Amino acid sequence: MRNLDRIFIKMGTQRPRTNTLNRGDVILEGTVLKRTHSDSQNHIILTDSPLHSWPSMEPGPSESTWLSQGYIPALREIGEWRVVIVNETIQYVVHMIPQMKDQIQVLSSKLVEDYYSLVEILFLKI
Repeated sequence: MRNLDRIFIKMGTQRPRTNTLNRGDVILEGTVLKRTHSDSQNHIILTDSPLHSWPSMEPGPSESTWLSQGYIPALREIGEWRVVIVNETIQYVVHMIPQMKDQIQVLSSKLVEDYYSLVEILFLKI
């Protein structure tokens, strides 16, 4: 996360504050809960969900962790980018795009084929 913080500082923008949660920690209102080692967004709990509490949060594999992240309303409109990084190298990026289907908001995905590497972003001349 330090690299992401450096990129956001360099770009003059902010990213949502993300905190690691340990079982039983206080869960702040207005946060989105995300679990690592998730499966197809099955372990993301939005702020207004009745599941926004520890009893509803599955432990997952032993190496998984729950995260609490500040909520950004614009993500419901523009979507989010999921980045898979292995050994500090981007393997692929997927843009998750919100769409309405049968009056329910769902996410469709589009593989991103052109992007800057983390190193390139850090050294952009803006």
